[in-house]
Amino acid sequence: MSNNLNVYLKDRHIGCLKKQDSRLNFRYSKEYLSLDSAQPISVSIPLSDNEYSHEIVHPFFSGLLPDEPARTRLAKYLHISSKNTFELLKAIGGECAGAISVSQEEQLIDNNTKNAYRILKND
Repeated sequence: MSNNLNVYLKDRHIGCLKKQDSRLNFRYSKEYLSLDSAQPISVSIPLSDNEYSHEIVHPFFSGLLPDEPARTRLAKYLHISSKNTFELLKAIGGECAGAISVSQEEQLIDNNTKNAYRILKND
């Protein structure tokens, strides 16, 4: 049972969310911090090499999950407590709304994928 989740901003790995004794911690990766284009995921979690504590990161990561009552229904379906943010993120973190996603596995990004779209013209 893994107590670490990879955190992604769009398709870029930016850090790791850890669970220790039911408390969450987050740290940006050194690789991400070294990028000129690095940006914080939240005003309350600025770019830093420090590990952020539960009191700071829990509200942000909990906010990635559905609001009540959808969270309660989802948790019941998954047999997870609706208060267990880490396990809910482990189960559905790849499908969070917005640019942040969370995953146990390292995401493999295929930058060679060609978009399948066509330009519509006004005729």
